Amino acid sequence: MKKLYFVFLLLFCFAQAKGVYLGIEGGYAIESNTSSGISGHNFVSKGFGIIDIENAIENQSRGYSFKISSGYEHIIDGVFGSRFGGGMGYTQIQQKIASTLIKQDYFDLGLEVDLMLDFFNNGDYSVGIFGGGEVSYHYRFGGDTAISNAKNLIDFYARTGFSFLIAKNHRLDFIAKLPFLSLSIASANEIYVGGENIPARTTFSLGYKYLFNFSK
Repeated sequence: MKKLYFVFLLLFCFAQAKGVYLGIEGGYAIESNTSSGISGHNFVSKGFGIIDIENAIENQSRGYSFKISSGYEHIIDGVFGSRFGGGMGYTQIQQKIASTLIKQDYFDLGLEVDLMLDFFNNGDYSVGIFGGGEVSYHYRFGGDTAISNAKNLIDFYARTGFSFLIAKNHRLDFIAKLPFLSLSIASANEIYVGGENIPARTTFSLGYKYLFNFSK
């Protein structure tokens, strides 16, 4: 009974918290695989640039992603704001190699933080931009080791985009996530915890968030 009471109390506090949100996000993903150039038990970090995105597009390594998220945002004087949150989701990347379609499946976990700037905000509606960063863990549970034998990956992203508040409780975000660093562990064992090829993912997505703004 005490546990049930605690759950209801937690849900009540959650609903009353101004700025708390729940959201979904879906988009178009592009993946670039870069060789680390080493093998064995070594921790590998690799930086990525615009050329990696161009190579991924040319190699037709692309797919889709979906995520559910939650977090908190706070706007000061209708101009400046910040938000932080986390989420989990699924991504599938497809690439054609010698007329064969190869699929890569990932389970994703991530934490994100943004700074927000509104050009217009009347309390119920707003138009603005945001920028920030994200760190994501990806577990690859399907795919061909000819592309990458990496199972566990950590990517660091720069995030930017446009944000629109609609009728006080609904927020639409147009998001671009650009990778600048990917981490992996290179292993030559039969059970891989990383790989010599390091995938980095660029994502363009549309997100919807419901804001719990019941408190005054």
